[in-house]
Amino acid sequence: MGTVEAYELETKIGSQPYGLPARFTANLQRWDYFFDASVPELTDCLLRLRAVSGSRHSAYSNECSYRIGIAPALRSVYKPMVPGGVEVLWWQQTQVAESLVVERGFTFDSATQPQAWTVIPGLPMGTTKFVDTGATEAAYNWYRVTYRKGQESVTTNIGSGWVPMLPATNLQVVPKVTGVTLSWQNQSHLGSSIQVYRTSDLDAKSPQDGLVATLPATANSFDDVDALPGFYTYFVRTVGPSGDLVVSFGLPAQVPSAPGQPGFSTALQTLPVGTHRVLAPNGQWVFGDHSGLSDIRVILRGAVDWEVRDFPGSTRTANSWLRVDGQSRPHVAYLKDAPDASGKRTLVHAWLDGVTWHSEDVATRLFSEAFVERRLTFNLDAAGAPHFVWMTEPTNGQFNMEYCRKGGNGLWLFEALDPQLQGIESVNDVQKICLMLDLTGRPHVVFGTGYYGIIRHVLRTDGGAWTWEQAASNLYDLNRGSLAIGLTAAGKLRVFAEHGEFPAVDPTHPITLSMIEQIDGSWSAPKVLHRRPYVSLEWPMAISQSTDRVALSYQGRLILMEPAGTSVTQFAQAYYQQEAPRPTFDGQDRLIVTRMVTSAYDRDRNMVLGPCRVYTEIP
Repeated sequence: MGTVEAYELETKIGSQPYGLPARFTANLQRWDYFFDASVPELTDCLLRLRAVSGSRHSAYSNECSYRIGIAPALRSVYKPMVPGGVEVLWWQQTQVAESLVVERGFTFDSATQPQAWTVIPGLPMGTTKFVDTGATEAAYNWYRVTYRKGQESVTTNIGSGWVPMLPATNLQVVPKVTGVTLSWQNQSHLGSSIQVYRTSDLDAKSPQDGLVATLPATANSFDDVDALPGFYTYFVRTVGPSGDLVVSFGLPAQVPSAPGQPGFSTALQTLPVGTHRVLAPNGQWVFGDHSGLSDIRVILRGAVDWEVRDFPGSTRTANSWLRVDGQSRPHVAYLKDAPDASGKRTLVHAWLDGVTWHSEDVATRLFSEAFVERRLTFNLDAAGAPHFVWMTEPTNGQFNMEYCRKGGNGLWLFEALDPQLQGIESVNDVQKICLMLDLTGRPHVVFGTGYYGIIRHVLRTDGGAWTWEQAASNLYDLNRGSLAIGLTAAGKLRVFAEHGEFPAVDPTHPITLSMIEQIDGSWSAPKVLHRRPYVSLEWPMAISQSTDRVALSYQGRLILMEPAGTSVTQFAQAYYQQEAPRPTFDGQDRLIVTRMVTSAYDRDRNMVLGPCRVYTEIP
């Protein structure tokens, strides 16, 4: 026959005749062949080979039989803990299996598979997701899925993961005439004791904060008779035999005070977890996810439940910014890579109208790379039109600050603010940029130059010219990026800045939060609102639309400025991933403060609902 050049593999699938699906060279020592996914499950197949030399073929080899089995489960991402247990999920491929068996095993070593498996009952055929409430705590839990039809079966190990000690659940806090009654349910079988923690919230005055009781592991209730009138947050901790602590979610409580006394009502609501949270004019919350490189997302309240509105194809290269217009429509600005691979990026403005996303490209620039979230911002005017300010990277030694808005013809208009003409020598001199539109629609731009300790105010006049002025100077160590501005109902422009103190004034260098305001065209001297020994970096702020009230959340405190004076309210310290309190004012000028108990996302970026403490002002 001569030298063998190749081999031909022929297959016979079921009752079909032999076919020639593959040919491979003769010098291979091993060759893998995979049946096409279209071949039905539980199909008998035959295979045979013959050698090829030129146009001549050898006799066929002996036949080899092979049976296509039941399609196995596809492994999915293991989610260690969800409320109530361990979430287990997988993908089903089989179309012929008649029964399903899911088993659990556990080990104390991630590299060793279980020697014994326990069947998890109550999972009918077709199940691909369930919450396992019987997982073994403080161990690696393994799961495997078996599909069966008659005598044939296929088993797949779909994942394993560490399950920590189980926390207490169903924590209930019931205020009484004096004190508070707590109750909970214990899940852990390893706990050696229970600890109850109390933290003061909203100026609650109690003789002790922190640990208030250590109870036996079997305890499921506690009467806190020492809590004086005020607001509190309670946590229940399960202590393990080695001293490990497991913290339950915190719950708020209010010990009643005298009737008719002004204060706050408190509630625990289940709200979406989002990095942006805005109270729209229609009284509904709008949530946004602004982090990472994924598509834009907002979460709105629908007729029945929360609804996710993703903007497909909006993948961004930097965090985004969320605003809400007067019609309660969400607006988002974000950056995406420019198509020409020049290193430039395109600024996009998108808005959601009902269930439909709209978008438009604003500008393509070499936007400032360093701290882009601080050097690009936007805001909406009374008509819902966007206005932008940004910094560009230096080109041939030249950099710029640009303002952008839409003209009457629908085209974008760009105006240069020329910071270099004002003696600013570097992009890095410019700290966080703030943009606000006043009652007449004029844009105010405020930013700090940390090296010089100067806060600058730039105003676009009615004639279209830009006027520059120093709002404050000689602020030591302003290079922190912490800056916020707001306009009161009376038209006062207020600037809030974080800075240090000169060593000659205070050698301990405390971090100072100061306010300056523009009154009748002149800027006031900085007014110290608060001092702390360390930096805060960012803080949420809200300004009432109908009064001169301003609320700032700053390092666990709520600073409320009113015509009658300034008050400082202490919030509970952060436990278990709590976020900073976020203030806002509703349409009735009531101050509303929200604080998510947890701010974690799941790894698949599904919508996460979490407990949120909501404080609503009682006039």
